[in-house]
Amino acid sequence: MNYSKINIVMICTQQFGYHIDIYQYGKCLKDKYSFHYICMNEGKPKISMNDVNVIYLNNTNSLSFAKNSLKILYKISGKFILFINWFPFCSLLQFYRNNSNKILDIRTGSVRSNYFIRNLKNLILMMDSMFYQNKSFVSKGLMEKYRVFMFGKTPHLLPLGAQISNLKPSLLNNKIKMVYVGTFQNRNLEKSICGVCKFKNENQSIDIEYVIYGSGSDNTINNIKNKIDEYNANDYIKLNGYLLHEELYSVLSRFNVGLSFIPKTKYFDVQPPTKTFEYIAAGLITVATNTQANKEIIIDGSNGILIEDSSEGVYEGLQKITKRQFDPLKIKSTIGINTWEEISKQFEKIILSIEKENIPLI
Repeated sequence: MNYSKINIVMICTQQFGYHIDIYQYGKCLKDKYSFHYICMNEGKPKISMNDVNVIYLNNTNSLSFAKNSLKILYKISGKFILFINWFPFCSLLQFYRNNSNKILDIRTGSVRSNYFIRNLKNLILMMDSMFYQNKSFVSKGLMEKYRVFMFGKTPHLLPLGAQISNLKPSLLNNKIKMVYVGTFQNRNLEKSICGVCKFKNENQSIDIEYVIYGSGSDNTINNIKNKIDEYNANDYIKLNGYLLHEELYSVLSRFNVGLSFIPKTKYFDVQPPTKTFEYIAAGLITVATNTQANKEIIIDGSNGILIEDSSEGVYEGLQKITKRQFDPLKIKSTIGINTWEEISKQFEKIILSIEKENIPLI
């Protein structure tokens, strides 16, 4: 098979480099395939990659993005496989010639806190998915959740991954340096601040630092800042901005504990958290709320601690850390086959399965 003649066209509303999974597929496989990436221009700093053709569209909603993506597809010459990261109304893309060489990738259901909006978005997801024969899911849990609405071929599993870091994390040595990296939306991070402050007040002999990286609405950011001020904790709790993925592991190496704080709700329960994998890959002791997805990753007492999604849970998790021994190398080893190299091989198998079935490519 001549890989050089096959283009993979990826369509994703997120700007290139900010959807980590798709970015890693391109990084690991760009020497075998020719990648094109169609995305919205979200106004973020642009990230480039050699041999990946990034096409930015200045759209503000998913419907116009789908329409303009269709126009771009007709301009791409040669054979290609279309990999679509689900967004509302992506079913419009099925009108582009043959449906058989399109793959709809579902990374998440809606995690909006508003019941009506969440169920409306999930309904749109289900309706969109009916138009695609080939589908992939990020987890078995998510696959099972939506299976009853899925038509077509048996869906593929395309899980999250992480890059094993060669950097050594900061040693515990009677100082806890905890980091949170991720979105602030619907995470209730104020609870983590309360838990850290309680631990600090009851363990004066143990130095602790807690740094929060990420982004969210102005209201969410203000709530976090106000909670830090309420506890007069600005000297040991810091709030920072968005962290680019290429900076991630160098930053994580300054810490020894990673916090994966996911609320325990039905809509979050089966959603695999990227940062849980990345903390473990960096050798950090991972304090994670005990959602079903985190239970499948965390080996309690070996690579981390499972906690309740409460301030008391964070406090108890920190208490447990001080009483146990953790080895960064052993923590990294628990990542198993979930490296991006291995996940990209699974992605490639999905592509090859289309070729194996002798389905004509576009």
